[in-house]
Amino acid sequence: MIEIIEVLNGVMNIKKKGYTSYKKSIVAVKNPHGKQTFTFLANEELSHYKSLEKLLLAIKKGNEFTVLSLPHHPEIKEKEIFETMKRMDVRGKVSTENIHLIDDAMMFEKNAIRVYNRYFSQLKEEKNQDIIKTLIEEEKKHIRWLKFMKEALEIHGYWYDLESYFLLGGL
Repeated sequence: MIEIIEVLNGVMNIKKKGYTSYKKSIVAVKNPHGKQTFTFLANEELSHYKSLEKLLLAIKKGNEFTVLSLPHHPEIKEKEIFETMKRMDVRGKVSTENIHLIDDAMMFEKNAIRVYNRYFSQLKEEKNQDIIKTLIEEEKKHIRWLKFMKEALEIHGYWYDLESYFLLGGL
């Protein structure tokens, strides 16, 4: 059986790698909306890291902890997306050269979920498993967002800015 402290250290290392990877993507992308996308994801990883760090500190001090609290974003509503897209004109035209960065980001998020699932199966306490469930759900939201962005690039040749994405019901 694995201990929650070991799990949290492992997850924090994944979050650091994600942050570093997204920061590199910010530099590689030329489009301002693409930069905004990867900046948002880098900030998500950093926010998660800080939340995990606080939780880890509380556990090490022997304090009782509650469920890991991470920012919540509304779920994607497909009908709203397509209806709103008809009215949207806030886009940045680009070539599809940056799609590989989105593919890399999706692969990173999927690999994180695989690791978290292994951690989940090794944890016995429900409150510890709940931490991992929360993290898995966050990574799934990131994957849905990245898929949306990839489709927008492949189909329309546009990066949507964050405001437009959230108006479309994203995350």
